[in-house]
Amino acid sequence: LDSRNDYKKVPVKTPTPLNMHQGSVVTLPLVSLALAQADGSRVKLPEGTQIVKAVGKFKLYDLDIYNCYLNSDGSFVRLVTERGSSTVLEAYYYAVDGVIEPHTQEDWELWLGSWQKDSENKFVRDSNGIAIRKEWGLIGYPQFQVDGTPPIIYDRHWQASSDPVEAVKFTEVITDEDGKPHYVNHEAMEYDRMVGNTAEHLLASVVEDNGKASVTVFIGIAVDHNLIKVLAS
Repeated sequence: LDSRNDYKKVPVKTPTPLNMHQGSVVTLPLVSLALAQADGSRVKLPEGTQIVKAVGKFKLYDLDIYNCYLNSDGSFVRLVTERGSSTVLEAYYYAVDGVIEPHTQEDWELWLGSWQKDSENKFVRDSNGIAIRKEWGLIGYPQFQVDGTPPIIYDRHWQASSDPVEAVKFTEVITDEDGKPHYVNHEAMEYDRMVGNTAEHLLASVVEDNGKASVTVFIGIAVDHNLIKVLAS
């Protein structure tokens, strides 16, 4: 017998809340998304049948967070649970709003800021040994602006205050349908604004994947996880 035909490849199914694993067919509560869009949300309505192509997982603020990536357009359903729990606390739908590819150090510092250095190119530190920030980047600033007429202003949702903060760093482990995990590093911040009665979220993140880095901006809104329908494969 040809050993290559002796077995069938077993599909990978990363355990997630709602059983939303690779290969699952997902139906979202489109009414919520359509109403938000009618009120002026930038969220993009998903088109056609939604199939989970990969599942990402990371831990943040004592929470387990699952990103269930749909089809191949970068959109995902985010499920949030308490650490070690399978009970969904929050669910969101996010779609890509834009991708920026900085090329120079100055371009990167616009997004992430920079630190003061001396004549020997060493970090200038305070009395506690902490590097002194020279300037703050857009990711972590108290507000985030999307250009337009008029411009759209989002307030920082994570670590809300009137002071700039550093981007939140975390590593997401993403597993695709072939069971191949890869590690994606993020330096991110989440912002929000009210659209009618709906909170619209903006997630700005420097995404480093397989040695390549870019800035990706996602727009999302909360969805009722009880109304998400999942047909597991």
